[in-house]
Amino acid sequence: MKIIELRFPLSGSTLRIDHGYALYGALSRLTPGLHQLSNIAIDLIEGVPVDNQHLTLIPHSTLKIRIPEPFLDLFLPLAGQRLELDGHLIDLAPPVFNDILPSPALYSRIVTIKGYTSPENFQEAIQRQLMSLGIHTALRIGPRRITCISNHHIVGFGVRLLKLENEDSLLLQKVGLGGRRKMGCGFFNHHFTIDG
Repeated sequence: MKIIELRFPLSGSTLRIDHGYALYGALSRLTPGLHQLSNIAIDLIEGVPVDNQHLTLIPHSTLKIRIPEPFLDLFLPLAGQRLELDGHLIDLAPPVFNDILPSPALYSRIVTIKGYTSPENFQEAIQRQLMSLGIHTALRIGPRRITCISNHHIVGFGVRLLKLENEDSLLLQKVGLGGRRKMGCGFFNHHFTIDG
C-alpha cells in the first residue's frame, strides 16, 4: 500500500520538547478514528531548544504525518485548525503532499521498545527488528531520551542507520522501528552525515 507524507506548515511560538503524546491527543480530537487506524506515523515538530523542556518553532517547522493513501481524506480537514498542546498553540496551514524518497542514511530522534532500556540490550533488540525486515545496515545508537506518555516515563534512544539500500530506506520510512509511532517515536527522516 502506498504511503503518503503530509507536511502541514505551521505557525506558533513554542512547544514542549516532549510533545509527542500531547500532539497525538490534539490530532485525535480532530480526526475521528485515529486511535483505530494502523500504519500511521506522526513526527515530532522541529524547533530550536531554548531550555531543557521547551523549543522555539522555526520558519520551516512542520507537522509531518505518514499515512496509507486510502486514509488521506481523513487528515485533509486538519488544514486551518488550531491545536492546543499542553497550553501551547499551533495553527496548521494546508498540507503539501510528498512521496517518500530513499536516503542512504536515516535518523530517528527517539525509538522505544518496551522492556529495553539499556543501550546494549536496546541495540540488540533493534538488530533483531532489522533482521526481521531483511535489512542489513550500519547502526548507531544515540543519546538516551525519556518521553512521557499518559503519565508514564518511557525510555528510548536516538537511532541512526547508515549505508542503506534504496529499497531498505523506503521500507524503514514506511514501517519505522519500535512502538508508539503515533506519538513521535520510530519516525525516520533523512540524515545528512559524513559518517561511514
